[in-house]
Amino acid sequence: MSTENGPTTSDAAPYSFTLKDLNASTWADHPLGRTAYGMKRSGFHRWGFVIYRTTYDDDAAWERYVEVLKRIARSVLVDEGGDVLLEQYMDCKQFSPAFSRLNIDGSRAGNATLEGASKAEVRKHFISWREARSEERDGPGATKDRAKRLPRFKHCVYVDRKCLDTLAGLPADCDEEKLFNVVAVVIDGSFDEKTPGDDEGLYPDIEGCTARYVGWRYEDIEMLVDTYEESHNYPLSHIDYKRPPLISPNGRRSMPA
Repeated sequence: MSTENGPTTSDAAPYSFTLKDLNASTWADHPLGRTAYGMKRSGFHRWGFVIYRTTYDDDAAWERYVEVLKRIARSVLVDEGGDVLLEQYMDCKQFSPAFSRLNIDGSRAGNATLEGASKAEVRKHFISWREARSEERDGPGATKDRAKRLPRFKHCVYVDRKCLDTLAGLPADCDEEKLFNVVAVVIDGSFDEKTPGDDEGLYPDIEGCTARYVGWRYEDIEMLVDTYEESHNYPLSHIDYKRPPLISPNGRRSMPA
């Protein structure tokens, strides 16, 4: 996993194929080609959504969740033939910072962790984080115009207790296929909750939203790599979106209220 703006070179096995070897035709038809070329053209050589932790009462459960998320991401890369290039640049940054809560009148209510933070609060933090990107913080290429259009700076992953519970019931030695159904939330950083859609009021209330698209979705973690890939060209509302509490991509399961 990349810790700099390039492949891992320390205690990991060396990679024989890097972005330096990628030309205009190498991955032209590859299912993960947009992720590869997005890094190449932008000059920002990291990919992966940042992950927000919003529950803190079980460190072991959190560590297991992140481990499984990374394991499944690598499994998907192997299945789609992307591991030879993309694994070395995968960077799943974890967030559990302190941030300023605001009172209703806009005054500061003091600093707090992200414990119990709403999706709207996390979206605000994510927007502030991406607007403050720098080469010192994020790595070479982060401030270039093409970099800000990468999925890494469009969406983020949100994990609460309900997400952790989708893994908690699975034994440590369960089949990998069962781990595919562990759930995360993907938040759309461009969603404006203050601007109602044309279909506002036509759907049941989900955290204050009564339009079809609520600015986030539940998603099987198996889909995160492909969601990152598709987000280069398509909005989150169009990529196999199922309205919560249904779980994308097929909507056959739902999350508890």
